[in-house]
Amino acid sequence: MLLNQPKKNPFLWAIIIGIFVVFAWFEGSIFGNIEKIKDREGISQSITEVKIGGPFNLIDHRGNSVTEKSFQDRHKLVFFGYTWCPDICPTELQIITEVLDTLGNNSKKIVALFITIDPRRDTQVKLANYLSHFHPEIIGLTGNEKQIATAAKAYRVYYNRPDQNTKTVSSQSSGDYIMDHSVYIYLISPEDKYITHFIQSDDSDKIAQEILNHL
Repeated sequence: MLLNQPKKNPFLWAIIIGIFVVFAWFEGSIFGNIEKIKDREGISQSITEVKIGGPFNLIDHRGNSVTEKSFQDRHKLVFFGYTWCPDICPTELQIITEVLDTLGNNSKKIVALFITIDPRRDTQVKLANYLSHFHPEIIGLTGNEKQIATAAKAYRVYYNRPDQNTKTVSSQSSGDYIMDHSVYIYLISPEDKYITHFIQSDDSDKIAQEILNHL
């Protein structure tokens, strides 16, 4: 004896098939349009010009007035830090030293800038003494607090002095405080345009090769 089988509803199946067809068309249309937009606008990893870098007016460790226009014929490696930094800054400056050594004659196409985030302690003389331990072509830059803040903002650099938002000055008076700051080395074009940046885990060989790719 055969059991009664439920009858298939042709109308219901037509609706289900129709839904799948519409969904497939919609999906294809959306992703197809995205690809067309990418092709038309040339979207890539560098589609959007990153707004990093900009005007600054500072003093170098030799006493010269320096602006962003002082190095328009060369690429720039820019690193923000401070001379009292216990470990990160000297490590990064040593990496920059190795990069310049690795580049050899190509290092003449690069200017390496070390911009202090601690102008209260990092005077011109202090920078000069500190940088004598690294590559002789690294240029240290300092200024007043407003000038440093302007430069840091242009490069989207975060930094913080422990009592920056308080009225406490005891730690500043003793000169014994550690500053918190972001750690990036920026590669900037001769036209003062951001190219890329490097992080703490990037070694000197990787950085040197990336620089050569853009020279």
